[in-house]
Amino acid sequence: MHVLTSSIFIATLAAHLSPVSQSALLRGHFSLLLSFWVSRGRPGLPIESFFAKVTPTPMPPGPKPAPSKDALGKENDVQIHDNPWLSIIQSVIHHPDEHLVKTVRALQHYSQIYGGRPKGTFKDTGLEGAEKLDGTLFVRVAGNAMSALGWVREGEHSGKHDHAGLGWKEVWD
Repeated sequence: MHVLTSSIFIATLAAHLSPVSQSALLRGHFSLLLSFWVSRGRPGLPIESFFAKVTPTPMPPGPKPAPSKDALGKENDVQIHDNPWLSIIQSVIHHPDEHLVKTVRALQHYSQIYGGRPKGTFKDTGLEGAEKLDGTLFVRVAGNAMSALGWVREGEHSGKHDHAGLGWKEVWD
């Protein structure tokens, strides 16, 4: 989480550094990421399992609001497409865990930049299951984080972070 939330500032910092210093910053940040990964026992990245189990359209628990007929205009004239980020952001700003708020901020930022990537973009990276990766990764992770730590605005209790591994147990098993 800290590597993710700190990464959002890399481009801003790098813009003011020399190429040598930019390289040092990126290498240092990547070294930190690797240190966290090794300290967690080098868990695998089950990309296929994650994409199979985690929805690209996370929604908070409870009934889904339906627009009135006035909002729709003529029948089938307007289609309503839910943006899952709206529900996530509305809920997370009320969450007592400031780490979740910062995590969602970083994920939404990266979704704006990379969210349009089609499936298969990363197929030649050497990561097992990378052909499944697409731009929905960020909203899936955000929705999974909300489910793990609780949609508190909607009445769920605040959950606890998983300090045993890289992610949430039900997804990684």
